[in-house]
Amino acid sequence: MDIAALKGKVVLVSFWASSVSDYNKFHPALKGTYEKFHDAGFEVIGISLDEDEAALRSFIKKENIPGPQASDGKGSKTDWVEKYGIIYTPFYFILGRDGKFADYGSEGPELEAKVAALMK
Repeated sequence: MDIAALKGKVVLVSFWASSVSDYNKFHPALKGTYEKFHDAGFEVIGISLDEDEAALRSFIKKENIPGPQASDGKGSKTDWVEKYGIIYTPFYFILGRDGKFADYGSEGPELEAKVAALMK
């Protein structure tokens, strides 16, 4: 992913795994927010902690997971977990249009409201 292409966008970075049931509760709000604001400059980048690439690709397609997705196949042993201090999934943070940290952990209607405010 070209980071320069994200300049000026509101970006949600999501650490997730298809095997975590809480992701399935979070996904509808994320998908709805993405569909509502993507054309106005909202992007989602997923970092999957799955190990089985074929199963991951199947899940992404079946669930229509929005935005570009990355996985190195190392699961929770990936360097990303340590680098970003991820202790549970799903976990995400939002970067404002200025590229600075803006929020983390909002769900459901709170997520949409936070993104709407950042889109202004």
